[in-house]
Order: sequence, then C-alpha cells, then structure tokens
Amino acid sequence: MIKLMTAFKQKFAERKTIRQRRKTDPDFRSSDDQRLAAEKAYQKRTLKEKLALTGAYAEEKSYTLKWRLNWAILIIGFLTAFVYAILFFV
Repeated sequence: MIKLMTAFKQKFAERKTIRQRRKTDPDFRSSDDQRLAAEKAYQKRTLKEKLALTGAYAEEKSYTLKWRLNWAILIIGFLTAFVYAILFFV
C-alpha cells in the first residue's frame, strides 16, 4: 500500500512539473504536443491492429457466428410456426 501511495505521489509530481514547464517554456510545449500526438496515433494504430480479425482466429469467429445465427433463425422459425398453430386452433 505504501509503494502504491509513493508511486501516485511521484506521478502527480511529474505531472505538476510538466504542467509548469508547459506554461513557461514554449519549446517544451511544442515538443510535448508532438509527443502527445504521436502517442495518440500509436494508440489508435495498435487498437485497430488488436481489433482486426485475421487468419485462423477470423475463421473460428466467423464459424461460431454462423453457427449461432443458424440456430437463432431455426428457433425463431419454430416459435413463429408454434404461434401460428396456436392462433389457428384458438
């Protein structure tokens, strides 16, 4: 618990110094903005790579999805026929 608190304090201190340097130093501000833009671009790129379905994983997912969809269509068809049969005899 103590390590966690010291880590938080250290991180807050770092953020405070960065905020102060951004206010005072325009060169630091421009380089920090470039760093933030690069980090955001990297985050978007890696997220797209993680979400991209390729190879055997994609085939497995599509097979599972097809199987579930076929069962859902079959169940809805039987339920529809059941409702029509009940309404016909009532």
